[in-house]
Order: sequence, then structure tokens, then C-alpha cells
Amino acid sequence: MSTQPDGTHDAMTKDFNALMGIALRVGETLARQRAETKQQQLLAERQRRRELEERFEAERSVMRADLARVNHDQFWDTARPTDVADQYATAIEWSSHDEVASDAREKIETEVEKRYGMTVEEYTTPPARSADAERAQAEQADAERDHTEAARLAGGVMEGNARNEQETDTAIQEAAEMWDSGDRRAALADALMQQFGDTPEGRDGVAARILAEIDQGTPPSAAAQAPGKSPRARKDRGNSAQQDRSRSI
Repeated sequence: MSTQPDGTHDAMTKDFNALMGIALRVGETLARQRAETKQQQLLAERQRRRELEERFEAERSVMRADLARVNHDQFWDTARPTDVADQYATAIEWSSHDEVASDAREKIETEVEKRYGMTVEEYTTPPARSADAERAQAEQADAERDHTEAARLAGGVMEGNARNEQETDTAIQEAAEMWDSGDRRAALADALMQQFGDTPEGRDGVAARILAEIDQGTPPSAAAQAPGKSPRARKDRGNSAQQDRSRSI
């Protein structure tokens, strides 16, 4: 039972009736439009179907006229293999849609077996691969393997070259360190002392030679360096010179 006043209920009922009337008219209008659209679609489909049927019949008439030649000996007496193959393809295309095409297919298969000695099984079975094709495939596989092996060897050569360069740099560095070592200068000083004698003049000459070695000596690795670049001085060069000077004195 409604608890709303009678006036309010009557107003809502009136508005609802109006909305429902509008919905009814809108729905009927849309229904008519939908029916008209459907009718237009049916008419278009019928027109399209009629056009397709007319086209199909026209193509079938052309096909029948074309395949009619296989029933005459004159065609087989002058036909090239490509002519026979074209006719056979057309017959297969239409054989499930037209009896004339089905009959033409059988006629072609019979004549091909009689005139060329080839049965249907022979030209419908994929031919075995020839020896030339198998040899070409094997040669291609060999070439691919050779390419892969060459790439692998090239990578090994590059790696070996990098390793050799690193070992050469290490050897040059070690040679430079040995050339600029205190042991070499001490041995040189001993040899010079034996040559000049252990006299004040001899000791002065040896000291001067050692100083010249320290200040102007060039290690063997300098020949392998780029022009314009000079070897870096060793941090302990001054200390070594002082020690050699003290030892020579």
C-alpha cells in the first residue's frame, strides 16, 4: 500500500504514462527502420546472388566451349603438352560443378595414357628427387659448414693476435725496467773501474759515465715507441742515481 499522497501518486503516474508512450512510438519507429534495412539487405543479397549466378553461368558456358575440343582428334593431333595441361587444369577446376567438365577430365586422362603412356598415378605422384638436386643440396650443406668453420678459425686468430700483442707489450715493459735498473748500472760501474783503475781520476770518470747513463740513456724499447713520445721517467731514478754516485765514490 502506497504511503505517498494521492496528488503525488497521480503526478508520477501521469509522467510514467507519458514516458511509456514516447518509448512505444520510438520503438515502433526503430522497428520499421530495422525492417526496411533488413528488406534492403535481402534485396541486395538477391541482386548480388543473381549477378553471381549469371557470372557463374557465363563462365561455365566459356568452359564448356573450351573443353569441347578435347573430344576431337584434331585437338590431340596438334596439341602441345602445355595445351593438354591447360585443358586438364580447367577440367579439374569444374569437374565437381559440371558434368561436361567431369567427362572432359576422364577423356583427357584416357587420351594421355593412350598417346603418351602416362597413367594418372604417374603425374599425380610427386617425382623422386634427382641426383643433381641431392648433390646440390649436399654442396650447399658443405659450403655452410665451411663458412662456419672459417668464422670459428678467424675468431681464434683474432684472439691469438690480441694475446700476442699483450705478451709483446709485457716483454717490452720488462725489458725497459731491466735496462733502467740499478743492477745494470752497478755492473757497468764495476766494468769501468776495472778498465780505468781504482784511482781518483778513474772513480771520477766512472761517476760521470753513470750520471750520463741516468740522464741520457735510452732503453732498447724506445725504438718500438711512436715518434714524438718519450719513455716515462721512473720515480726512483733520482734515488738510484744518488745511490750509484755514493757507491762509486
